[in-house]
Amino acid sequence: METDPAPWIQALRHSHDVLRATAEPLTEDQLRQRSYASEWSIAQVLSHLGSQSEIFGLFLDAGLTGQDPPGMEQFVPIWDIWNAKGPQAQADDALLADVSKPLVTPHSRQNGLSRADLARRGYRILTHSTEAGVDAFTRVGQARALFLQGHPEYDSDTLMREYARDVGRFLRGERPVHPVTPSGYFDAATEAALAERQAAALAAVGLA
Repeated sequence: METDPAPWIQALRHSHDVLRATAEPLTEDQLRQRSYASEWSIAQVLSHLGSQSEIFGLFLDAGLTGQDPPGMEQFVPIWDIWNAKGPQAQADDALLADVSKPLVTPHSRQNGLSRADLARRGYRILTHSTEAGVDAFTRVGQARALFLQGHPEYDSDTLMREYARDVGRFLRGERPVHPVTPSGYFDAATEAALAERQAAALAAVGLA
């Protein structure tokens, strides 16, 4: 029996990639069609996979923390939430359900698109946060399009280099305001040191 978890994880990831490639192009009408499970639509099958992903995540967390395994009282609310979704939401959310932890994605922008405006124009929000706003969103037209406002391509130091660049521009008079320190990026000691440097920079240009 294979004891190394890597091949199992790789096999699961491959299966998920195949599922995503198969399900993402489907229209809502296609998602409503009957699946091989005669009592379920294709969307309901995806909903089942999504809810099971959440439930197995509970089992994993319980095992890692030494807690009792979850029971039916925790399963039913999860099923109710998934059953209440429409077909498109069941499909979209199921394809993201394996992402059980928060996605950490740098955001660096001077503008943004509001969640309400996107929803009103037919876009479906996939990931968002209260602080950064909308991150990833999608819409189905002739093909499914995925849009990102964050920067998953950034290296670990990219945001720091952007911040340092903009501080330099402020000190040289190339931008009118001092850049805001990136939120949730530096540790407390670094944030305090940067706040002192910002205060000194503002004082130097007479804006303190």
